[in-house]
Amino acid sequence: MKKTYVYNTGNYSDPKDELEIEVGVFFDGTLNNLKNTELRQKYKDHENKMESTDTDEEILRKEKAIEASTKAQEKEYKKLKNKDNPDVGNEYEQYLKAIHRSYMDKMGVDNSFSNDFTNVARKYMFADMELYSIYIEGIGTVGDDKKNRKDDGASFKYEKTKTDNFLDYNNSQVSFYVWQIKIMQNEVEKYYH
Repeated sequence: MKKTYVYNTGNYSDPKDELEIEVGVFFDGTLNNLKNTELRQKYKDHENKMESTDTDEEILRKEKAIEASTKAQEKEYKKLKNKDNPDVGNEYEQYLKAIHRSYMDKMGVDNSFSNDFTNVARKYMFADMELYSIYIEGIGTVGDDKKNRKDDGASFKYEKTKTDNFLDYNNSQVSFYVWQIKIMQNEVEKYYH
């Protein structure tokens, strides 16, 4: 076999007028949403979060407390007005509307309020969220974009408003992040020049 020589004839120079960016984009899986898990812990679990160190008695006590909380929240849901509009009301009222389990939910289709934090969500929480990270809710969950609703995405991995809208929204989050960095870069250049 003939020998091949590999060499570099040029010198490396930093590219000019280019912006190099590192960003972590954390796409959660179907029916997983970090914010919904946080809301459940805030409004339902409270101090009743199950721990691996809990005794059998503690687990039973916590299960009863969570069951009582679920029944109380179902009664509060029934008193709500504007149930068809999930965006109306304070955070707690929006939470009640989102956790309400329909007939199909009770048949086995779950929602993201029942899940714990996924590995994707945990990685996001340990990254520098302000400077480095963008979190994207899983398809089939109630998200910040207000387009990513309920179980259509869970059934078909396809949004009620179409996957294109879901992707457009998330692409716009990345674009907004790049735009912010570009503005910061321009401000730094003005200061030093």
